[in-house]
Amino acid sequence: MSHYEGDLRAPDGARFAIIASRWNPRITDVLVAGARASLAGNGVGEDAIDVVRVPGAWEIPWWRHAWPRRATMRPSSPWAA
Repeated sequence: MSHYEGDLRAPDGARFAIIASRWNPRITDVLVAGARASLAGNGVGEDAIDVVRVPGAWEIPWWRHAWPRRATMRPSSPWAA
């Protein structure tokens, strides 16, 4: 198995989003915790990490594109976070 390793050097002011399904939290909670720990281990502060929980796997690609534009969503939209 190949093994790749690198350093994450986030530019000042960078933000990160972890998008995870609410389906099967026994698995996704561990994955989210691991992603947060990995980011923290590379010097990313908790205030620079957004965790987005979506109903299922089908919504993950939509949110991946929508999250950067969330400020322009109507507040009454069911997708506005």
